[in-house]
Amino acid sequence: MLASVDPRIRAAVHAAADALERAGRELVETDIRLSEEATAAYFTAWVAYVAQLPVPVGRENDLQEVTRLLRRLGAAVVPADLSGEVALLDAAHNRVDVELGPGCSRPKLAIGELRRSDPVAAVAAQAEFAPFTIPANVEGRPSITVPVGLPADPGPLSL
Repeated sequence: MLASVDPRIRAAVHAAADALERAGRELVETDIRLSEEATAAYFTAWVAYVAQLPVPVGRENDLQEVTRLLRRLGAAVVPADLSGEVALLDAAHNRVDVELGPGCSRPKLAIGELRRSDPVAAVAAQAEFAPFTIPANVEGRPSITVPVGLPADPGPLSL
């Protein structure tokens, strides 16, 4: 959707799918790539979600600049318009009972690796690293990220 997936993570997803199939589960491969319209809806829903998160009075300036930017953008979203955005996103995910896929686009990050001086670049870096979990949070879909494998390098991978 928003990022390419590291081959090690792709292999872990396939191994998990194979294990589920051996356990008797029916698997259906789907393509979760979203249209440009749905991707725009995702970003609209994301900023609206961040804008609604409670911040203690007088503490807004304690937030990172990227979070303040998301909140400013989200404050401009009209709640009535958001229902159409969320419906468009739901349609992309309501084809199956359970989704199996990567938690992140690549293995672990170094501390501070997503920090950028430009808040727009920070948003892009976050979306590139976690393009699969952020939409689930924004849409309010029940989800869980499970660490799989413990290779010495790069560390646990998440599905």
